[in-house]
Amino acid sequence: METKNPRLNNILRRTFLRVKVTLNITKPLPTGFWLATKNHQTLWVDFKYERIQDSYCLNCGILCHSKKECKNSMAMASWDPTKPRYGPGMGVIRAKAISAIKIAARTRE
Repeated sequence: METKNPRLNNILRRTFLRVKVTLNITKPLPTGFWLATKNHQTLWVDFKYERIQDSYCLNCGILCHSKKECKNSMAMASWDPTKPRYGPGMGVIRAKAISAIKIAARTRE
């Protein structure tokens, strides 16, 4: 639906891309996607969700019920089928803009 440019006046303001999407909340939350790079490698990009406060099921990934109440089978990760697909931490506190100075300092370390 909408994206916010992480740059302002050609200065990187955050190290992530914020995207507003429409999701069917009766289906499991997507956890990320495979991204093809210029050198023909693929890497997994994790999704983080604002404003869900970890209110999704850690078993099946559907909102509004807990793992204890879940009647679905456990969803396994596509990048490693031995690991559960959902875990704590997909929900994040609303991120704040950072200054380019902080980013530059981190890249020098």
